[in-house]
Amino acid sequence: CSQICTRLNCVALHTTSSSARLGTAMAPSANLAAVAAGSFVAGVAVFALREKLLKLFEKAPVETEEPSKQGRVPIFVMMPLDTITNDGKSVNDLATRGAWLKGLANNGARGIMVDVWWGLVETAPGVYNFEGYIELCKLCKELGLKLQAVMSFHQCGGNVGDNVSFPIPSWALEPARAQGFLYKDREGKISEDCLSLSADKQQIF
Repeated sequence: CSQICTRLNCVALHTTSSSARLGTAMAPSANLAAVAAGSFVAGVAVFALREKLLKLFEKAPVETEEPSKQGRVPIFVMMPLDTITNDGKSVNDLATRGAWLKGLANNGARGIMVDVWWGLVETAPGVYNFEGYIELCKLCKELGLKLQAVMSFHQCGGNVGDNVSFPIPSWALEPARAQGFLYKDREGKISEDCLSLSADKQQIF
């Protein structure tokens, strides 16, 4: 508001000075009087507009910390790879992540997306540990956020910028490696990022 008013003041001064210069160039006193009168009218109009803007800004609603309304397009924010601790039992740095989620909820996000890492939740065949993810679900529920769980059967880590590593469970990786159920390129380089689709119908575990 102050910047607008300052600019309006500058416009008024510029109008007055420009009209005065024009009047000086025209020389006759009659023309000077006409220009001066016109400059005065222009200045009054500018300052009248300034007063209207001041009143408008005085009536403008003050920003609050109330949650923003969710838009028509649902926004889901991807959580960091290390959202869950290495033992899978809790949310990593719960206080910080809780503050993040509260900020998302207050700014109109619909929810979050999080990877559920195979190597983190099933360290032994048929033995599951979802404690950390359940804690995250409870936190989202308290804040009114939805959660999209992505079942990630590939390893976590190994890419540029990754600071965590959750490999494929060893009980699955070792037999897959022994029986050739991992992807291999033409040069014979084997990728342990995920199991090959050729293992879908094989009884190897």
